Parts: sequence; C-alpha cells; structure tokens
Amino acid sequence: MTKDRIISPKGRLELIPFSPTKTNYTHSSGKILIEEYSPLPRVDLTLPEMDHHVLILNNQPPACEVLYNCSGERYRGVWQNNDFALVPAFSENEWVIDEENSTCIHFLIPTTELKLFAEEEAEINGGNIEMDLFFNRQDEVLKSLSTLLYHEMQQSYYHGTTYVESLEKALISHLIQHYTNTSLALTNTPDIPSHRYTRVTEYIDAHLGQKITLNELAALCHCTPHHFSRAFKRDMGITPHRFIIRRRVNAAIKLIRSQGRSGLSLSAIADLCGFTDQSHMTRHIKQETGATPMEIRRS
Repeated sequence: MTKDRIISPKGRLELIPFSPTKTNYTHSSGKILIEEYSPLPRVDLTLPEMDHHVLILNNQPPACEVLYNCSGERYRGVWQNNDFALVPAFSENEWVIDEENSTCIHFLIPTTELKLFAEEEAEINGGNIEMDLFFNRQDEVLKSLSTLLYHEMQQSYYHGTTYVESLEKALISHLIQHYTNTSLALTNTPDIPSHRYTRVTEYIDAHLGQKITLNELAALCHCTPHHFSRAFKRDMGITPHRFIIRRRVNAAIKLIRSQGRSGLSLSAIADLCGFTDQSHMTRHIKQETGATPMEIRRS
C-alpha cells in the first residue's frame, strides 16, 4: 500500500456510505475522536489504511454475526454486547454485518498520541510500538474508560478538559500495556517543588472562568502532563481536576456571600467561576459543602 492511500478520519467518513449519529469532531476537548452509530445499517465495507487506531465497542446490540478481515487475518463470529474490536493503524480492513439494528461506538486514537505518551511517560521508543489486532474481546477496564469518554461527549464535556485528558491518557496507557508488543513500565515520578504548586494554584485562580488544561498546568511545573497528574495526586491528595473544581467552588461561595453588594446572579457567578451553568455550580457546591447556593446566600 502506498503512502498516498493512507487516509485520515475525515477521509474515512467520506468513504463510508452512512454518517455517525453523533461525533465529537467539532469539539475542542480531547485528542481521541468518537463516533456513535445508532442504529448501524447493514454494513459491507472495505476500507484502506488509516493513520489512527480504531477501537470499536459493540454497544446495545442485538447479537449478530460479523465477518471481519484485517491485515490478512479473517474473523467470523457473533458480535456480543460490550465486545471490543481493534483495527490497528495502517491496516486495510473489511466488515460485513447483516444486522440493521446494532449500535457501535468508535474511538479513533491518533498514532502520534500513542507514540508521544510512550516516549514521555515510559521513556520508550514510541515508533517501535505495534498495536495488536483483536476481535470479540471483553475488557472491563476498556469498557469503563471508553464509556466514561462516551458519556462526556453525550454531556458536551460537562466535566471539563482536564477530566477528559485524564481519561484519554488512562485509556492509551491500558492499550499500550495490554494490547501491544510493549510491556509498559512507567517511570518513577520525581518530586515537584512546592513553589511550583503555588504557581499552579495562582494560575488556576487567575483563569477560573476559562478552560484550564493539564498541558498548561504541567508546563508551569516543567514536566509532562502524566507526570504532573501523578505527582499532584500523590502530593496534594486529590486529582488536578478535583482541585480545580474546589478552587471554583471556593471562589463561587465568596461571590455568593457578597452577592447582595455585587448584584451578580447565580448564573453570572457560575460563568465567572468556570462552571458550565448554574446547575453545574450548584451540584459541585452541594457536593463540597452540603449546602446549596441559596442556602449559603441566606446564611
């Protein structure tokens, strides 16, 4: 296969005679592309090589027989509920599915992201990693991580960028560890000086109303996002995502208590503090304090 026939996710969609019912293609959060097909029509496709790995989750079937050819390997079997298949990047693949009522979710993982993760987090040559081809595989960890990513897409990334980045890194780490030719041994996590955590907190407080990413916080500490996440959880006792939420909650409570003087509505306070909306703010304030914003205002 010549290099000019390797297609992108967009090129792949142009070759498929049906469209996803939902995707995250236009959303800026996350590196893993997600496509939902619900219901899936009858499938009879032959696709060229692509520059992404494709993890496929059979979701809400009826069970149906599937014929799958990939890289010279042929599979025929019944597609059961929560079965996974993986099409490695740079693999021709053919699918025949006669059932017209099945539902599947595709997670498209860039080869560049997998390579970068391996090199930054495990200090191994990402160019030497070969992803396994598999079909009809049950994996509870993959199910949990992929389902959480899918739910985030459904909720328009309600929990924010840092949460999505953490899920994606966990998914990539699991795939490398269990479905490649590489045994992934993550490096020890060196200490981060306390003054850099102070810088991180100051940065978060100054940007509460904006999207805050793991990459930005890690850059303040001169380390990789995964190194930062592990060190932060170890040293601070909570994840960066939860820490950001708590800073937003603290800022919102201060504004709610001074609401009489500021004249700000609860929805305006939610926006200023970086919450998706007023209900998002209310849920997190109640979770952290046991009280609603209205109860705090009256206290």
